[in-house]
Amino acid sequence: MTYEEVLAYFENNCRSNSQPDEARKKLMLSLLNHPEQKVPTVHVAGTNGKGSFCAMLSSVLTKAGYRTGTFISPHLVEYTERMTIDGCAISRADFAAILTGLLIRIVPQVLAAGFSHPNEFELLTMAAFVYFAQESVHLIVLETGLGGRTDPTNLGKTILSVIMPIGLDHCQILGDTIEKIAGEKAGIIKEGTPVLSAVQRPEAMAVLQQEALCRNAALTVVEPHWQRLWQRESGQKFSLQTRENNYPAIDIKLLGDYQLANCAVVVYAVEILQKMGYKISRQALLEGLAEASWAGRMEYWALKGERGVLFDGAHNSDGAQALAKSLQTLADKRPISLLLGILDDKDQKMMLKHLLPLTETVYVAKPAQKRAESWREVENYVQILKPTAVVVSDENSQRLAEKALGDLPYGGILCITGSLYLLGDLRRHLSQRCER
Repeated sequence: MTYEEVLAYFENNCRSNSQPDEARKKLMLSLLNHPEQKVPTVHVAGTNGKGSFCAMLSSVLTKAGYRTGTFISPHLVEYTERMTIDGCAISRADFAAILTGLLIRIVPQVLAAGFSHPNEFELLTMAAFVYFAQESVHLIVLETGLGGRTDPTNLGKTILSVIMPIGLDHCQILGDTIEKIAGEKAGIIKEGTPVLSAVQRPEAMAVLQQEALCRNAALTVVEPHWQRLWQRESGQKFSLQTRENNYPAIDIKLLGDYQLANCAVVVYAVEILQKMGYKISRQALLEGLAEASWAGRMEYWALKGERGVLFDGAHNSDGAQALAKSLQTLADKRPISLLLGILDDKDQKMMLKHLLPLTETVYVAKPAQKRAESWREVENYVQILKPTAVVVSDENSQRLAEKALGDLPYGGILCITGSLYLLGDLRRHLSQRCER
């Protein structure tokens, strides 16, 4: 099968998203000769910040000389972005070859055993395990897809569990309270295996502490002792004090207040890995952090006329709140326009309450996704919450982006947010017009 044929197979056979089935996943891994047990894994869960953490830690590990596999989701432009080694995405040919083997050899045996068809994310996770094992990586940085307890990534050979900030998202699947969602995220904590947590809401932290205690897992909680030294469009510098070390100057390309918090978790993770015997020098840590990049998170592209486009994948209420705070700091009185598309299963109204104080001009788009049927509700909410705002909507997001850029005043920033699907579409469309 070609790369395009594999994607067509996903579209035609995997969109029903069959329910998680532990026995089905274990059967697939057994048929594949357990690739998930061949490489040690840093496993990452949480509501926000997982991808940024993975990008930064992977960059540090690579700089330290470790061949590092990274698995993230979703992708922005191509499926191959989900599986990288030392920052390089899997080739289309390798992606197609591994998935073809799964679809032709493994899936028929799973169906013959009486199981329902594996969902897309299960197949991609299995493919990642196979790819990293056959490429003999030293470590995998593995991001959960949804939740943690029943996620297919939870079958890896975990040496460190990391839980990023927990908030309300995917409530229809994970639960409608912070405690329930934290319980699902805490499902990645393994018996006797260290666990690291970002700063959490008290109700989430209580759940994590209880799970760690039950699993005899040493829990480290990041302490929020960091301070920004400066920030500009090209990046930022900050100082950090951990329990054991002082870092007076850390440079990162990633923008936003929340990236300082994410970076702090990475530094704590490195300190834990160092205690395990991984040789990661301070120089490798600082150089890896300085070189790390993460598309679609406070990602600034320059335009002529001192203008710019900022892409941020804030797709839930906590993400929108973090974006609003960070953008207000970065913009520093520059005029801001919003171009957003929010999926049906998100708290559209609460996200807008965080974002609307930033602007008087809002462009409402329809993300290219099935969960975007109520996209016009966003326009209605804007008009209710901020009657003075100028609102423009268009089902064609690329045409809307062109309109928004044409209207953008000198010195202005167009912030594109609300859905990763929208970001992926418009990053591709605008890539020839902006300087990165």
